[in-house]
Amino acid sequence: MSLRTFLMKPLHMRAGILPSAAVLCIYVFSAGAAFAQPASQRDVPPSTTFGAWTKVCALPAGTPNIICELTQSARARDRPDISFRVSFIKLPQKEGTLLRVIVPIRVELPLGVGIKIDSDREKDKDMGNMPYRRCLGENCVAEALLVDKDMQNFLDGKSATFFVFTTPEEGIGGIIDLTGVKAGYNALQ
Repeated sequence: MSLRTFLMKPLHMRAGILPSAAVLCIYVFSAGAAFAQPASQRDVPPSTTFGAWTKVCALPAGTPNIICELTQSARARDRPDISFRVSFIKLPQKEGTLLRVIVPIRVELPLGVGIKIDSDREKDKDMGNMPYRRCLGENCVAEALLVDKDMQNFLDGKSATFFVFTTPEEGIGGIIDLTGVKAGYNALQ
């Protein structure tokens, strides 16, 4: 039967073909819609633990890509009211690694966050100070772009001590365990 002959038939005579064609169209269009879902509806990978570190992924509002970070939280040795949240975020196109430290707002901003790796050993690595970038609500954020050599110090270390200052004279340190940081860092996208 030609298409013209089919179209010339009354509707009740072609009813057997139309429902199946309609079902096929609905199936094709719904399958296409499933593949074209906006980024906000994609599945974000679940959190994964690597030793003392946790890989956490999120889809920030208004962005098309999932961003993952390797994170750990710790409290200051002498002041349990001071906590640190340390995160490593790989930047796209191998531009380096962003080190982010979040601390409570009760710190001296001009002095930044000091970092030493393996400070309990003879050959500790003084990584210097990171400047604060901003304070939001109850927290202040310090960030630094790490070159490969600096990141390698973290990957090869056993522990890192992060120092903040509640007064210009009083530094308070919190120890971050580096167990699992290498495996977790390698798992970041």
